[in-house]
Amino acid sequence: MTKADLVAYVRTLADDIVQPYLTSDKALNSYIDEAEREAAERALYLRLDSSYDISVIAGTATYEIIDLIVAINRAKLLGPDKPLIKTTRRELDFNLHQWEEKSGTPKYYFLEGLNLTLYPLPDANFTLLLDGSRFPESSMETPSRHHESLAYWCLYRIYSGRDADVSNPGLANLNLNQFSKVFGHKRSAQFETVNANASEISPLYLNNFA
Repeated sequence: MTKADLVAYVRTLADDIVQPYLTSDKALNSYIDEAEREAAERALYLRLDSSYDISVIAGTATYEIIDLIVAINRAKLLGPDKPLIKTTRRELDFNLHQWEEKSGTPKYYFLEGLNLTLYPLPDANFTLLLDGSRFPESSMETPSRHHESLAYWCLYRIYSGRDADVSNPGLANLNLNQFSKVFGHKRSAQFETVNANASEISPLYLNNFA
């Protein structure tokens, strides 16, 4: 299904096929873009490839990651067998004095926004391989089997509008719920915080940092 096909499909579902349209093509195309980002963030089905890997430079611990990345599941240096262990700045501050000054082969990493920091400070150049999920890089990257399901988000946006001719809170909620059934629920800031804290390394293991 092309983007134009999806626009036509949404118009059919919304009974908006006669010009002048109640919802413009520009708006529908924008809703489709939103739907793709929402779907990718919820379902995590667009995977990172080698273009997202990071060139690590000796003496530099922190690297900005591309804002298309939704989640990093694993970070691994090219060569060593074991993936790096995810931690937090708080854990390092709590357990290690002046941890920023220690150098060696990185064994741990933590994320703060779009910044990824390695510990210890790299003492050589490496390639950091990232495994995770991303937002779409182009239109209609959503797997074809889910193209029609993107319409649920578009209908949710249409019926959530202020225009009395199309506004319908009941239909908006119905279509949002259908979208969530297919792609999963949106992750809240609280969800991310709880899971980030849950992934922190127990202080019992931090004795191995030094």
